[in-house]
This record gives sequence, C-alpha cells and structure tokens, in this order.
Amino acid sequence: MTLRAVLRSAGLSLPKLGRSVWVIAPDGAAIDEIYGVLDALLERRPGYLLVLSAPLGRDFATLARRYEREVVLPLPHELALRRFVRRANPALAILLGPAGAWRSGWQTDLQALRIPAVTLPPGDGRALDRLAMLLPSIAVTRALRESLRQPSGFGRFVTGPLGELGLALFSRQRIADWDELAQCLGRPQRILCLGNGPSSEARELEAFAGDTLFRVNWRWRERGFLAAPQLVFIGDPTTPSHVSAPILGFRTAAEASYVLWRQCLRLRRFRFFIFDEMKGGAGSRGWTARPTNGAIMVATAAALCPQRLVIAGIDLYCHPEGRYPGGGNARDGYNRVHDRDVEIEMIRQALWGFVGEVRILSPILAAALAERDGTAGQRVTS
Repeated sequence: MTLRAVLRSAGLSLPKLGRSVWVIAPDGAAIDEIYGVLDALLERRPGYLLVLSAPLGRDFATLARRYEREVVLPLPHELALRRFVRRANPALAILLGPAGAWRSGWQTDLQALRIPAVTLPPGDGRALDRLAMLLPSIAVTRALRESLRQPSGFGRFVTGPLGELGLALFSRQRIADWDELAQCLGRPQRILCLGNGPSSEARELEAFAGDTLFRVNWRWRERGFLAAPQLVFIGDPTTPSHVSAPILGFRTAAEASYVLWRQCLRLRRFRFFIFDEMKGGAGSRGWTARPTNGAIMVATAAALCPQRLVIAGIDLYCHPEGRYPGGGNARDGYNRVHDRDVEIEMIRQALWGFVGEVRILSPILAAALAERDGTAGQRVTS
C-alpha cells in the first residue's frame, strides 16, 4: 500500500479525468472475472477511460500492475466521495460483487450523486449488450483522446503558466534540430531502437551491442540487458530518477516542461529535445490518436539517416509471452489514448523514405508492416 494510494482514497492527489466508466468492485478477483466484457465495451464505445476501483488492501498493488493501461484508483472514503466523482467524471458506474449491504450502500450513494449505475453479476451473458445500451456513443477525435486524462493541479500549473519559463531555464540543454541531435550522438551510422516488448531481449540483439542505443522509459533497467542507452524517450515522468542517459527525448513541449520542473535538480547533466518542435520534422500532431514513444523513437532514428537501423521490442502488445520480457500478469493492449493502426502507420511512413538498411527483429511488427503494403520489402529483414 503506497502513500499515493492512501491519499487518493482520501480524495487527494487524484487525476483529473475526462469521460469515464467507473467500475466499483469488492476485490480484484471480481474485476478479473468481468474484465473481458469491460474491455469489449470500450472497444464498442471508444472515447471513455476505464476506471477500476477496489478497496485498499494487499491485492490493490497487484490490481494496478495487472491493468496498466487502465486507471486504477482505490475506492474513496465516504467523506471523499464527492471529490472523487468530480475528478473521475463517470458517465456510468458499474457495480460488481454479490448482492448485499455493501452493494446496496453504493447504489444509494450513486443515486444521491445522480450517477447512472448498473449492477453486473458474474455470468451475465448479455452484459455487454446491456452496458452498450446504457453508455452513449460519442464521436472520437484526437482532441478527445488527448483530454481523457488531464494533468494534476501541479501538472496544469507547470505546463501552463510556468511552461515557457521551464523551457527557458533549460534552454542551454535543449537540442533544436536533427543535425544538432546527430552531432550530440556522434553522428551515428548504426542505431538500435528497443521498445519494451519481449523481443527487446532476443539473444540475437547482442550482435548489435555496439550500435547507438535508443530506449523508452526505464523498465528495461531492472533486467540489465542492453542497459546503457545514449538516448531515452520519456513517457513516464519518473524515468529520469531511474536512468542516466546523456540525452532525453520528449514528444511535446508540455511533457518536457512537466518533467523538467519535476526533475529540475537532476537534469543539469542531460541534453534534451522535443520531437514536435524539431525544425524540419513532421511532429506527432497530425495523427488521429497519440503515437507512442516507441513510434516516435523509430521516427527519430530514421530522421538521423544512419546507414543501418535495427528495431526490436515493439511487439504491438500482442506478443505471446506478454507485454514485457519475463511475462508477468499485466493485461495486454494499448493505452486508450493510443491506437494500434496509428502506431503501425507512423512507423511505416518513417521507414518508407529511409534509404539505409532496416532490420526488424520484432516479428509481430515486421508482419504488420508487410501486411500494410510491403513496406518491410527488400530493405527490411526480420
């Protein structure tokens, strides 16, 4: 049980969410039993976040690890309920667990707050259709996807009023264009891009250990394989606390400002660049969903025009061994602000104009690219 979880149960340190579906469960097992229906519901009704809540206890941390792409929050204390609801913004509440005092108490509370609620007993064969009828369809846009999970009060402050100031304070460390980035990296002729999927630890990758290494976030550090990258792309804002890399990559100015302010005493030794602000770059704004840092990593590597580009660990969250090397019990699938088709298409376009050798050592990604239009053709081997 973490301090953050305790604070959130008390109505503090809560994220500000866009439209959501709030699942209220007596324990993690109840969520496990019905998760397939919940996931299918948001596939049928995109544009909502899925908020999974259970009481604080021994299995709460396990619940958060298992459902990494969802928003997992502890059930709030009674006095914190109204604030919790304002922050979670549920369009529909789903009550799990057997009938009894616990469930009826929640029904009364939700009714008082005028939140539409439905009970979902185990084994309900028509659950998906019933839920879809209760949840309105909405037109999904890029702006909606981006706004589903808004930053905390601190995040809004440092990316709003203090955003430009933060970037100005670190202006000497900022890299402005692709040529400067190439120079900072020693003008690499061989680049190895590793996502966090199981194929990032294929033993054949040892043959490319001398290449300039690009990584995403910090999970790889715990396992120690190819763990000295020259460039790390930041999605998780805590990453600089876990890794030491000479250059950091950010998708947007707002994300850079947030991390720079959080890590202002640590970042003096880093250089950084902002993908969407690089001179001569296309950025990530034109897509219908937010590209992942894995796709941005590949686009960055291609823009540097090395002689050879090797890609692994981008397994599109459908590798048979799971989401990460070593398996684990995390449920697969993209975070709901991302989209699999956008991921594949952005990588396809980045590689389409690349004139060097491309080797894709993620068979799932290679197959997906080849299925599109033969992008994996003569220059791409797997």
